[in-house]
Amino acid sequence: MTNDNSTVTTHGEKAPSATAKIITAFAVFFASTFLGIIILAIGRYIFLLNFAPTATEQISDAEISAFIKTSLLFDAKFSATVFMPLLAAGFMMFVPSLVKYYRKTACFLSYLGIMILLSLTVVQHYYYETYKQAISTFIFALFREDPLAVLTTIITDYPVLPAIFLIILFMAVYYHAYRSVTAASEKLFGYVSKRLGRISGVLFILVLTAATVFMLRGSVDTFPLRQDNLNVSRNTVINIAVGNGPAHFYWAYKWYRKEGKKPKISVNELIKSFRNNGFETTPENITAPLTVKLPENEFLKNNPPDIVFAIMESMSTHMLLLGDSKYSIDVYGSLKKHVLTDYMFLNFLSEGNGTSDTLMRLFTGAPDMNLSTSSSMDKKFFLNTVRPFKEHGYRVIFITSGRSSWRNIGSFLKAQGVDEVIDESTIREFFPNATSGTWGIDDEYLFRTAYKILTAPHKQPQLIFMLTITNHPPYRVPENVKPQTIPLPKEILQRFPYTNTETIFATFRYANNSLGNFITEVKANPDTAEKTFIVATGDHNLRGIGYNHRFDEVILGHGVPFYMYMPQKYREATGVSYDSYRFGSHKDIMSTVAKHALSGGTMLTLGCDMLSDVDICNYPYSYNDEVGIYKKSSNYMIRNRYADQYVACFIRNNEVNYKYALLDTPRISGLLVDPAKFSNSGEQCNEIENYDQLVHDIYHYNLTLNEKETDVVSSR
Repeated sequence: MTNDNSTVTTHGEKAPSATAKIITAFAVFFASTFLGIIILAIGRYIFLLNFAPTATEQISDAEISAFIKTSLLFDAKFSATVFMPLLAAGFMMFVPSLVKYYRKTACFLSYLGIMILLSLTVVQHYYYETYKQAISTFIFALFREDPLAVLTTIITDYPVLPAIFLIILFMAVYYHAYRSVTAASEKLFGYVSKRLGRISGVLFILVLTAATVFMLRGSVDTFPLRQDNLNVSRNTVINIAVGNGPAHFYWAYKWYRKEGKKPKISVNELIKSFRNNGFETTPENITAPLTVKLPENEFLKNNPPDIVFAIMESMSTHMLLLGDSKYSIDVYGSLKKHVLTDYMFLNFLSEGNGTSDTLMRLFTGAPDMNLSTSSSMDKKFFLNTVRPFKEHGYRVIFITSGRSSWRNIGSFLKAQGVDEVIDESTIREFFPNATSGTWGIDDEYLFRTAYKILTAPHKQPQLIFMLTITNHPPYRVPENVKPQTIPLPKEILQRFPYTNTETIFATFRYANNSLGNFITEVKANPDTAEKTFIVATGDHNLRGIGYNHRFDEVILGHGVPFYMYMPQKYREATGVSYDSYRFGSHKDIMSTVAKHALSGGTMLTLGCDMLSDVDICNYPYSYNDEVGIYKKSSNYMIRNRYADQYVACFIRNNEVNYKYALLDTPRISGLLVDPAKFSNSGEQCNEIENYDQLVHDIYHYNLTLNEKETDVVSSR
């Protein structure tokens, strides 16, 4: 019996045992992974040397530490991923007819892996030099161009021949590096294995397996290392450098695959779509049915307000109604006193059904949740809601508790006109002791950041968007906050299919309370109380409640509130008509704000002014991607048939098998329907379906225009 992880063959020779073979495969894999990490690190060093030579001198020690650690993790992750076939090739040692080919195969796979890493590192370098951004989905658009023209451009503009020569030279040198490092790795792993003995050798394999899994994940936390982890600094180039060429290429490809094929919409098809909604237009004036004039107002011209718009994670009307019900559950916190004195709409829908989906629609009107990661992320969109405020001299800021690299949201918003994007790294600079959860810094610090910016001296009026994050699974309340849970009656516990429902309600209250505290602080400050608008809505309803067995609540499943504080002087100067039961949706928020904050000019919008009963609104629908509502016979609706009927149409909602339903009691908050009033008749929903088609047609037509054409069309 031997102690060196080997067996004795029939010829008396020692053959490697199964344990020894596995350890050899790991040794070869780790050797190449190590070389790959070195290549990626050198590429990063050259990248910074060329594009940000003084960047590391301009950031804090904490940022440098995070940069080094996260960069190393990304390099290990993608190097290990590329060389996984090399580890898998170890099975050849267990097949007698293949074992003699193992060494050559391993060498070939190592060469192939290092070529991939090196090539993508070089591509990343020159892609940034050309476009001043990391590899994006636009790189795949190049393949849709004239191949000969693209190839000619590459050869003309880039040092292709010198690069090829250097790559060939590198590959010659790499052979010796590969042999040396692999031999050293095998010697080290073999030595450790022999010292441990057979049983402990198995444990050593488990350790190597765990180390491999760790590298592939890049993390031992809840989530593996991913694109969201790029942001370690306020310096954009540093954040790009955290990732490596293979990482940026992988993310670009992932988002490219998600883009899918979008239909081409001609100008005549868009005209037809407008006609189906009751409006005639011409190719020369294609956006006329979207154009809304903003009245000249001397008071607004001389007193442009600051505007703060909080997009609250999972701010659910359903849960707010439970707080207003017989149960007397405190889900509002300090927000309660403000909703009683300001404007609050609960018959209101989110336009999208996810955070990204909603953000795309709120900022650009685009029904495309992947827009921010697509090659169209920097196009100019007709329904850009930032544009009219920029034209009136506003500075636009977006603050998020998470990372601005999430779904490329930071770059997307800047391309759409946002002047500054502030994320968790900056918030933590402001508040080093800020608490945080899985997705980012807790809401109270987001609002403190907004207040800090709002009260700092500024010459331009400010439009500040905020995206909260705490009210997101995994649910938790910061340790220093009470209550940690909210006791709930059995009836509610049974309605919510979670084991931690009482924690969910406490987290919801914490988010609302943070918003309420912010509003209180703004109103208490004489410098902000009389010149600040505050707007809040949910990005979508709470996830996972399930409405497929509660048809009366199927519309409520998309319900979010719309809250607005407007100082008294602005109410008097612009005229306000408030009906808390009025129906609306996200498309109406920025239209409402613009009508009461901006003087003169025009805006392109599908929205209505929710605080005016004389507003001429072309598209008076409460609209979500899955359901739309319109009230027949109303002084702010365009049709005058079927008086006093609120019709809900299910566009693409898989939870119901019906075409439409009549709302049960419209003059209450909650959007409940009578299950007995469901129907499969299609005629009632023509208006909503035509509107839904128009939303998509505007977006797809917009995508067909180049930047110059968009400018011309938008200016008409």
